[in-house]
Amino acid sequence: MAEYTTQMDAARKGIITEQMKIVAEKEFMPVEKLRELVAEGKVAICANKLHKSLDPEGVGSMLRTKINVNLGVSRDCKDYDIEMQKVMSAVNLGAEAIMDLSSHGNTQPFRQKLTSECPAMIGTVPVYDSVIHYQRDLSELTAKDFVDVVRLHAQDGVDFVTLHCGITRKTIDQIKKHKRKMNIVSRGGSLVFAWMSMTGEENPFYEYYDEILDICEEYVLPQDGKRFFTISNMKQDAKIEWDGQEVDFAYTESIFIPADCSKVTVKGKTRILLSFVK
Repeated sequence: MAEYTTQMDAARKGIITEQMKIVAEKEFMPVEKLRELVAEGKVAICANKLHKSLDPEGVGSMLRTKINVNLGVSRDCKDYDIEMQKVMSAVNLGAEAIMDLSSHGNTQPFRQKLTSECPAMIGTVPVYDSVIHYQRDLSELTAKDFVDVVRLHAQDGVDFVTLHCGITRKTIDQIKKHKRKMNIVSRGGSLVFAWMSMTGEENPFYEYYDEILDICEEYVLPQDGKRFFTISNMKQDAKIEWDGQEVDFAYTESIFIPADCSKVTVKGKTRILLSFVK
């Protein structure tokens, strides 16, 4: 039986994994120092246990900046082979992560091809796949459908997922009440917002957050949450209520923080004001 579930769990138990050794060597960092950073939630090693071709990388505090490339199958480009050529070209040019934003047709074969052949970290946005996977109108999907797609992507071997957890019923009320400079530009956020508006239900990624964390722990997935749209919106939407507490999402540092009662890492916001960059 395994002594740990996730890299964070191992690090907190004082266990140095093979993935930590590889990342520490790449980062020219003592492996014990890296283990401490992983244990503190300041570094995430995105490594789904089912991604057999992965060459592990670390993301977070005191590490090299990693390059992520967005691509995927769309209505305009349906050729899996061409997209796979883009993937390998990106990796050969130094990309450490590939974000599969496929939004057309059966996306699973391409996703599985990525995790079977690509050494880079693979990320996805499961909400993009929800309508495609079930072949039903958005309003006909259930909360369980959204959660099950997260599980499907985890089972396909992706290393991290983007989930729009920060949009709640209260957030929607705030957005509708206050005049905004720009509407939601995040495609995933727009889908969640639309589904909640159609059904009157709570955000499934928020309501079933504990179940999602269990999935992330089982397959070793970090995940992240909400995106802002303009500087004005960033200030306006800064505070949301999370589990009864007011949380300042807009100015959360761009580091990985441990999820409460979990061995999973949850990433804070990564869009910040240019004036904050030193």
